[in-house]
Amino acid sequence: MNGKEDKKRVNSPENMLKDGSSFTKILPFPKNKKISFIIDYGEEVAGFIGFEIEGNGGEVLDFTVSELLENNWLCVTDPSEGCKVAMSDRYIARRGRQSYEFFSIQGFRYLCLTVRNVEKKSFKIKKVYVRQVSYPFEKQTIFKTSDEKINKIWEMCVRTQINCSFDAYVDCPWREQAQWWGDARVQAANTYYAFGDMRLFRRGIKQAGQSQLPNGLTYGHFPTIAVGCILPDFTLTWIHTHLDYYRYTGDKSLMEEQFKKMEKAMEFFSDYIEKNYLLGPMPEWWVFLDWAPLYKEGWNCFFNLLYLSSLKTMIKICEILRKSDKKKYYTKLAGILQKRIMKIFWDEKEKVFWDGYNTKSGKIVKNLSQHTHSFAILLDLKRQYHKKWVEDILLPPMKLQPFSHKKIIEGSTFFYYYIIEAMKKVGGYEKEIIDFIKARWGKMLEEGATTCYEIWNPNPGNTSLCHAWSAHPIVHFVELIAGIKPISPNWGKIKVNPNPLNLEKLEVSIPVSQGKIELEVIGRRKVELNIPKKVTVA
Repeated sequence: MNGKEDKKRVNSPENMLKDGSSFTKILPFPKNKKISFIIDYGEEVAGFIGFEIEGNGGEVLDFTVSELLENNWLCVTDPSEGCKVAMSDRYIARRGRQSYEFFSIQGFRYLCLTVRNVEKKSFKIKKVYVRQVSYPFEKQTIFKTSDEKINKIWEMCVRTQINCSFDAYVDCPWREQAQWWGDARVQAANTYYAFGDMRLFRRGIKQAGQSQLPNGLTYGHFPTIAVGCILPDFTLTWIHTHLDYYRYTGDKSLMEEQFKKMEKAMEFFSDYIEKNYLLGPMPEWWVFLDWAPLYKEGWNCFFNLLYLSSLKTMIKICEILRKSDKKKYYTKLAGILQKRIMKIFWDEKEKVFWDGYNTKSGKIVKNLSQHTHSFAILLDLKRQYHKKWVEDILLPPMKLQPFSHKKIIEGSTFFYYYIIEAMKKVGGYEKEIIDFIKARWGKMLEEGATTCYEIWNPNPGNTSLCHAWSAHPIVHFVELIAGIKPISPNWGKIKVNPNPLNLEKLEVSIPVSQGKIELEVIGRRKVELNIPKKVTVA
């Protein structure tokens, strides 16, 4: 290769990964020139970039990563925007043969190696590699069907979760690599079904408690001291995750250990309600809720439903820990809040919850969202209208292209975890859910994705293309296709109702602490189930 070439595309990276192999030899070229290689790793990967070279001293190697190529070149935005991420490393060579591995973890599919200052003598690149980093999950669920699209979506979701699991859950490996706790609740469900491993979840719950501020709120991700990363709704999510952990493991010690901190967090919201009637905008903090145009200028129905859900979670925790006085207290608060929600947001004529209330004008904001009605279903509010809400509010956007419904605010990839959970609770929509997953996540595959996008319509170079809050089809495939669902903590008692949806074959093996839950379904003629001795079927 000579200096007249500025770019070289390498389509077979395995050729340069072998020890002792000579990747390329670069001949001298003018000082103001550079040579760049783009290496396609083949799929999203997270790890430490390393190399072995032989130089003369002073040569410069720049390594820049990206998840996507546009016009056959890296798709990278200005690093000063958004999370201010750094996606490049530089190495200045000394004389002779040398090897080096960078200290920072990078998440990417495409690696650009740019070489400068090869002026007098040739420069050899012996080897370039990525030492992959991920949490050491010991076991992995097997999920195979006769539908290749379902299989590929499963593999994509599992790969996403692996790439978002280091020594902690991270939202994505490419961008900020932060343990956002709204994301982590969904990731915990993913790892429960895909790996049967709750250690990262337990550690993260404890870390959230350690991040608690004097007013009771926790940071949205941790460790950090960034004021912009205090999310009240993620604190409410943190309350929920204590009960999630108990349901996953049967271990209540974490709830006991963290109970006073949970109380302190809930005091923040009860004090706010006492002063302001309902939860409002909270301009001091970041009320996230979702990447959706939800009303946030006044009272938001979904935000208050999330708080109501947290109060009811505290009631259940008090029952498990046998704290009867505390249970009475949270039951009273939940009753007061629920009456206020019904008074302000419920429309008896239309049989819907409106999304907002403008506290300045005193008028209801007549927006309809999947968010509000999915949580109303999960909270058992107005149960007689649940099927109507699924048919009229949750399902219609699912049948269209993302965000194309003109009357209903649609959830992000993240929030569809809750939307689908609500539909599963109502029941009877298994086919619609699986068809939706095959369409939306299948589109990612069609576009060449190897991991799940952060949002439905990603902005190249800014939006993450590997985001584990979008990997929840793992959960839905197990519960809806295999029909396997735990109904007591730690898989002690399960419900099994396979619904192969015209699949010719289904094979599932789930690692649990008691052994393996194994299911094989062939057409409608053969169903074989094997469960450990300490697991019972309801």
